[in-house]
Amino acid sequence: MYNSKEDIPLRIKERFMKLWEKRIDTIKLERKANDAALELNGFGWWFISEKFDEIWDLNQLISALELGAQIDPDHLIIEHLSKIVPSHPLLVAKALILIIESSKDEWLISGAKNEINNIVSVAYANSDRVVKKAGSDLINRLVAKGHTDFGKILKS
Repeated sequence: MYNSKEDIPLRIKERFMKLWEKRIDTIKLERKANDAALELNGFGWWFISEKFDEIWDLNQLISALELGAQIDPDHLIIEHLSKIVPSHPLLVAKALILIIESSKDEWLISGAKNEINNIVSVAYANSDRVVKKAGSDLINRLVAKGHTDFGKILKS
């Protein structure tokens, strides 16, 4: 999907979405999140394909991360999150918190510093209190992981 320039026919897209949602629901019901994490890891390619509705994509990304998935390719996912943060700052902040908390890549934050800075800045500058708090939580998690330069956003 990611490499395809063509749109997916609606009928096929709906089948993909139903299949994915059924797998997520089954994993939740069976409470086998850790066993299923490998199956969920590939959702990142769906996410960055931009073939699905952004809100559906974000909710599915968050569900997969909450179930223990190590979503790949994380750097491209963060790049895409940075592009859509103006439209969906709360969902983007929540997804990024989960990515940062679950990542085993020590260089992820450094490698995506500009994109993460954009996400944090947009969320923290938002007039909605819930979104602003999500931005603040994100900043605090980044600072706690040793990335203190993100703390400057709180002071601006």
